[in-house]
Amino acid sequence: MLQLKKLADDHVRNTSWAKRWMCIALAVMLLSALIASAIQTNGYKTQVYSFKIPTSNGKYISCNMYRPYGSTADNPVPLVIACAGSYANKEQMGMVFTELPRRGIAVITFDTYMHGLSSGGTEPYSQFAWTDAGMIALVEYAYNNLDFIQKDKISIIGHSLGSRIVSNTLAHYGLAYENAIKDAMLPDSEDGKNITEGEQAYADSLNKVYAAFCLGVVPSEISFGTGKEGDTWNKGSASSKEFPTRAYANVAVCNGRYDEFYRGLYRDSDGNIFPLTENPYMLSLVSSATDSEYDALEFNTYYGDISNRSLRVIFNPNTFHTFVRYSGDSAAYMAEFFSKVYSMEFSISPTNQVWFLKEIVTFIGFIGLLLFIVPCASLLLHIPFFASIQEPLPAKLPAVKGKTANLLFWGGLLIIPIASYLLLSPANSLANTLWPTQAAQNTLTWTFPQKMTNFIFIWATLCGIVALALFLVAWRYNKRNGVQFDHLGIRVSVKNFFKSVLLALCVLGAIVIIAVAVNYFFTLDFRFLTLGFKSFKPIHLLYAAFYSILFFFYYTISSIMTNSLLRVDGQPEWLNLLLAGLSNVGGLLVAQIAMVVIMSSSLNNPFSKITLNLMTTYHLVILLFVVPYVNRYLYKLTGKVWLGAAFNCFFIVLMSVASNMLHVPAGV
Repeated sequence: MLQLKKLADDHVRNTSWAKRWMCIALAVMLLSALIASAIQTNGYKTQVYSFKIPTSNGKYISCNMYRPYGSTADNPVPLVIACAGSYANKEQMGMVFTELPRRGIAVITFDTYMHGLSSGGTEPYSQFAWTDAGMIALVEYAYNNLDFIQKDKISIIGHSLGSRIVSNTLAHYGLAYENAIKDAMLPDSEDGKNITEGEQAYADSLNKVYAAFCLGVVPSEISFGTGKEGDTWNKGSASSKEFPTRAYANVAVCNGRYDEFYRGLYRDSDGNIFPLTENPYMLSLVSSATDSEYDALEFNTYYGDISNRSLRVIFNPNTFHTFVRYSGDSAAYMAEFFSKVYSMEFSISPTNQVWFLKEIVTFIGFIGLLLFIVPCASLLLHIPFFASIQEPLPAKLPAVKGKTANLLFWGGLLIIPIASYLLLSPANSLANTLWPTQAAQNTLTWTFPQKMTNFIFIWATLCGIVALALFLVAWRYNKRNGVQFDHLGIRVSVKNFFKSVLLALCVLGAIVIIAVAVNYFFTLDFRFLTLGFKSFKPIHLLYAAFYSILFFFYYTISSIMTNSLLRVDGQPEWLNLLLAGLSNVGGLLVAQIAMVVIMSSSLNNPFSKITLNLMTTYHLVILLFVVPYVNRYLYKLTGKVWLGAAFNCFFIVLMSVASNMLHVPAGV
């Protein structure tokens, strides 16, 4: 029969060990913040700070400013305003705000409405996607208030939805320009049908966007749907809305060749594939500005004239939709484009880039954040109030021997990823069925306001049910072999259960304090690409609490699987946890890899119905792999599965909620 180990048998309960690793974790995070800040500020030659701008109907946008030192009213610099896409935030535009200020260009990044630290919206996503989402307000703010920028050199950048916002911003200013020109040609204007210099100057003053760089844009959106003869496409907005005949700005399109939404190529009605340069909308984008007709264009070739804002260029890096904003080629094209349109001779070559180094450094900080978890919990357990949570650590389950034991152990490790892979599409369909309004995103709502979090909840719950079934089958076998229920670390008093939950919240609170401090002093967060623990609003805490209740079942089963089923004798700890991590993340990882591999090899995406779901869960690959490690070490601290389950649930749900689109009304 299995026995319980004494408390002192595991080093993680030792105060000296906890203090040592606490100091290591804090040192890693501090060094990461200092080095990342030095990179982000170009050796502290760029001023970085956050601010908010009130817009309309109680809305506001959250912004970060990156101002090169030396830019003043007497020495103004160009400005680029950038925003990310759906289910993303301003911190994910590191390629832009790291590289351009190094080259003497000021940058403002902002969260669109319902994203990040900006307010909720006044229009649901189905309509909001066709508005400026705050970009026009920011252009006007910069034009009227910032004396260190060149007012005639304000440009805009967007990725995915951000590029749609760029398109709508160009439409706004283009329409204002065209209407002014039409008014100038009226018979009762200053010189009748002849446009005077004053009238031209006035029209030019209304067009406040000098250039645009679009990443992952829908081709028809940037050409305003004029690419096909007889096309009645109207951008999904009210049919009464007007659009200009073209974009009155220098425009670059940078779409990944392997874009999973097929934005990096052209498919005709018969399904034939052609290069993006033969896309009718790309031809229209160029011909409408240059008054020249083209049957095909060339990549990386500039068309038009900078002086009248008709410059056009198309880039097609070998990358994917999400990663086109995390691409060295994209960064080089961006630097080249702005060097040309601003007539600036950069001393730094386009390929001289540091943005990815910053991502690595902040990821090391994120690792420091993970290293902080266990020693923090260990030290808190020495507080008398929490001391009762610690119980003797159960011995490992018997070694895997015999046909049945091997079948249960290895079969379980394989069934979990297979099931999680197969359940992705059904989970998406079920989530859309349960919450049709949220799935359509045509109504702002206070209930289940995050479409992708709803999907992840259904998927996680289904995976949890499969895992629970596996555990119950294995438990029946283990019970017959002398394993008692008390040896599983599951039985707990109500009092200690809630103490475990409170302890998990205390550890999370300490992490939040660190994240807030890092953001306050350095204006950055610990992240890697789409993964990041970022600042959040009070409303995010409210919904994190709500969704945590829903996700608690999954993270409980995950902790039980790690500690009450897979923790077996005769297997090295490192191998046991590696197997648990790979099993936990395997199904999702395989789907994501399959999508990009098949897309890059065949230019066909077999996951078209869940493409966005897979894109918005890239961050979960790392988190779900780490979950068993956190579960195991917190289990060693308490002898129970509950602290790991509670902490992983609160930590990951808060990260996901804060990074996702919150489809709620303005006012929060």
